[in-house]
Amino acid sequence: MNASAVSWIQCVRSEPVARLDEAAFTSFHRETSRALWAFVYRVTGSGSDADDIVQDAFLRLLRADLATAEEDQWRRYLYRIASNLIVDRWRRVKRESG
Repeated sequence: MNASAVSWIQCVRSEPVARLDEAAFTSFHRETSRALWAFVYRVTGSGSDADDIVQDAFLRLLRADLATAEEDQWRRYLYRIASNLIVDRWRRVKRESG
């Protein structure tokens, strides 16, 4: 893991980073981000929305208490977070246009 990733994780975490397996999370991010982006893009049809939602989803996942969660649960949490963000975006757009 490079120094910028560590500092990024430390910035968004409210508690000590020691509770999170940084290497596992970084590996998970590398393995999952492209598939998550493709999922969000298919649903929203917008690359910029997909970029924003994927970034927000990983930030929210990182802020969640993952210390007790198994790594295989992270994917479910991440996709649930992304799905909720998509719905939130649709509601916001509908509210602003109507």
